[in-house]
Amino acid sequence: LSYAQSKTANILHAVTVDERGRDENIRAFSLHPGTIVESSFKRHTPPEVLTAFGLVDENGDAVIDPSKSRKTVEQGAATSVWCATSPQLDGSGGLYAQDCDIAPLVEPSDALNIEFGSPPRGVMTYAVDPDSLQTFGPADFSGAVTRISAHSKPDEHTGELMFFDYGLTRPFME
Repeated sequence: LSYAQSKTANILHAVTVDERGRDENIRAFSLHPGTIVESSFKRHTPPEVLTAFGLVDENGDAVIDPSKSRKTVEQGAATSVWCATSPQLDGSGGLYAQDCDIAPLVEPSDALNIEFGSPPRGVMTYAVDPDSLQTFGPADFSGAVTRISAHSKPDEHTGELMFFDYGLTRPFME
């Protein structure tokens, strides 16, 4: 439940940033990159859990199957790149993206029909509804991302490069 609430808050934050920055051509999106098994997720999840969910095979190797939202790092990054560059999104914002596309809206009543373990498809309507902010109580979304830069450093255990995003913010003028 905590994960779902934090994901919803993240989506609503993007909706709010987009709404407030729209007049200055600041657009914001939220997205689902997929399950990226070959990441810190794998390093910090017990092997028996990964195996039980079919995320790794008997050798401990990641099971990559984009049709089930199990992706490589590059496949997972594709939706972020798509949000930043796609002409399909020109003039749009506050949307939730998935698999290099705008995710379909899902009514909460339809969520009960989703098969356990199936890949998530879509975004709950309340998660992209600015009026849902009232559910979370008072929130301070007083900044907007004006520039994103990437910083990388080698992982201390594997030596592979890890990327971190930093958002630079500025207060809104009301």
